[in-house]
Order: sequence, then C-alpha cells, then structure tokens
Amino acid sequence: MASVSERARGWALAGWAAALDLLLALNVLWPLSGQEANWPWVMGLMAFPVTAALLLARRPGNAIGRLLGVVAMSAGAIFVLSWFALTRTDARLSAWAEAVESIPAVLQFGGILALLHLFPTGRPISRAHRWVLLALWTYVACFAALGVVNPGPLALTGRANPLGVGPAWVEDVYSRGVAGIVVFALLGFVVVARRWWTADLVERAQLKWFLGAATWIILAIAVAASPGGGPLAEFVGSVIGMLAFWSLPVAVTIAVTRHRLFDIDRLIRRTVSYSVVVGLLGVVYVTLVVGLHVVLPVDGSDLAVAGSTLAVAALFRPLRGGVQRIVERRFDRASYEMTTVLDAFTAGVHRQVDIDTIGHDLTHVVAETLHPSTVALWLPAHAARDGAKKRGPAAS
Repeated sequence: MASVSERARGWALAGWAAALDLLLALNVLWPLSGQEANWPWVMGLMAFPVTAALLLARRPGNAIGRLLGVVAMSAGAIFVLSWFALTRTDARLSAWAEAVESIPAVLQFGGILALLHLFPTGRPISRAHRWVLLALWTYVACFAALGVVNPGPLALTGRANPLGVGPAWVEDVYSRGVAGIVVFALLGFVVVARRWWTADLVERAQLKWFLGAATWIILAIAVAASPGGGPLAEFVGSVIGMLAFWSLPVAVTIAVTRHRLFDIDRLIRRTVSYSVVVGLLGVVYVTLVVGLHVVLPVDGSDLAVAGSTLAVAALFRPLRGGVQRIVERRFDRASYEMTTVLDAFTAGVHRQVDIDTIGHDLTHVVAETLHPSTVALWLPAHAARDGAKKRGPAAS
C-alpha cells in the first residue's frame, strides 16, 4: 500500500502535468498571432509532462524523469512568456518577457541533449564525460544569456530588445550558436555508442527503445524539411512530426520502468519484415503491370492492373512467412536456436560449483531466449548457505 506522502506526491505530479498540458492545449486551440504553424511541435511536447510525472511518481529523484520535467517546464514557460509578449504589447514588461523567453527556449534543447548523454542510467559513463556534461550546461547557460542581451530585434515582434546591452558581435555569435548544439548532439551519440558497447542485455533493450524513437524523430524532421508536396503533404508531415515527438517520452518511460521492455526486439523484427515485404510486393506489382501492358492489347490496362493486384494478394502470405523466417534467423539467433543456447548452458552447469554464477547464467539464458518482462530467481535458504560453504575453502 502506498503511503500518504507517496499518494500526495502522485496527485501533485498529476496536477502539475495536467496544468502544463492545459497551457499547451490552449496554445493549440487558440494559437498566438504568427504561431499557427507550431501546433505539431506544441502537441508533441504534451507527452513530456505526463511521462515526467509518471516516472517521478514511481521513481522519485530519477534523473531521466527530471530531464523530461525540465523540457516540459520550459515548454510551459515559453507559452506563458509568448502569450504575455504578444497579447500585452503595451505593457511595460511585455518586451522584457519576450527577451527572457530565450532562457526556457535554450533550456528545452539542453534538457533533450542531456537526455541523450545520460539515458538510461542517469549517470555519466566516465570522469571525462562529467566534464563534457559540465561543458554542455555551461554552454546552455551562456547561450541563454547571450539571447537575453542580444542587441538585435526580438524574434516575435521585431521590436528593440530592452535588455540588449551586449556589443554588436553578440548578435552574430548568438545566430551561430546552433552549431554548438550540433556538436554536443554528436558527442551524445558517441556516448550512446559507448554505452551500447559495454551494456548488458537489459540496458541494450533500453537503448533500442531510445534509438528507435530518436531515429523516428530524425526521419520526421527530414520529411517536414523536404520542399514541396502541397497542403496535404505538409499536414501529413506535421502529424508524423507530432507522433515522432510523442514517441521519445513514451520510449523513455518504457525503457526506464522496464514495462514490456523486450517487446522492442519483436517490434524491430516485425518492422523489418513488413518493410521488406512491402518493398518486394511493390517491385512485383510494378513489374507485372509494365509487363502485362506490353503483352496485352492497348485496351487491356484494366486487366493488367487487376491481374497484378491478384498476383500480389496471392504472394503476400507466403512471402511474408519466408521473410519473417529469414529475419528471425538473422536478428534473433538466440531465440531461433534456443536448443543450442540451452545445451551450452547445460554443459556449463556441470563444470560450475558457484551457485551465484549458476543463478546469473540461468537468468541470463531465460532473459535471452524467452524475453520476459522481469526475471527473478528464488533459492531456498539452505541452498544459499551450502553455496557459501563451498566457496569458503576455495577462497582460503
């Protein structure tokens, strides 16, 4: 049973997340002047407060949950400051609010970059990495400060910055500050690669969730940045971008809580299988249509399309089965060759007397072959004592 303090913390986090999502929803329903096209970004950020509250309620003090909370709080602060700057233009502090908006805007990107560096453990990988993180937050602070004192015109309204007391070169440096964000992002992917190289089975599954969401975001940004396509293509690209930003906090939550963690392997295999099947069927369809157009008379175009469609429909089931078997054999060798894995474990058990080592090997085999949500090994007390006695003389 949860204690009173735990329930109170949970309700407080739920209220905090609801308040932030309400602010973001208002920005979508009644967008500010000139901000109508930002609805995919705003709706994508609505998942961050919910996931941050969920993680912090279940694991208080979790570093990943805190970073998600930083991103969520920054999004809410941006909306409040923008609303005040654009709706109260005659107010004395309106221009000040617009100038200060650069702080949460930069902090939002800093939280996402730090998430890339610290996921999934919430800790740096080495002492040198601690210095990289210190440099990251120092850069974020300096970049935000330069945005406040930038002598150039304000971004939302174009009016003079009342806090722009910096020299003229500040505007040029601030406009080129995105390059530093790219550098820290590349370093973050290097850190992820290092974690992958040294990770165990569970941490690799966590990284798969995170990298899958990050790849989805990169693809969505590439689609949104592609020119042309018309209004429908732009709307579809915006929806894809919104879903991509939802995928990151959802993937992080699954990875940190380890709820259905190993389902990512099945998801990857199915994605690869169906992508290959769709590609092959598309090639077959186009080939048949073109070939039948050559063979059939001029007025046989409908027959060519119908025949190609029937052929593709007939090929779908056997082609899917064959591709899935190949993908399973290539990407999930442990499960595909379960007998081999179990035989290797059985052979090793006969030569092992340390009960802790045997328990570790057993849980590893179960996790590797069956991919359960959780693995636990229970041993009677006398077995643990016997194992300790066996290790005692060997150690001496």
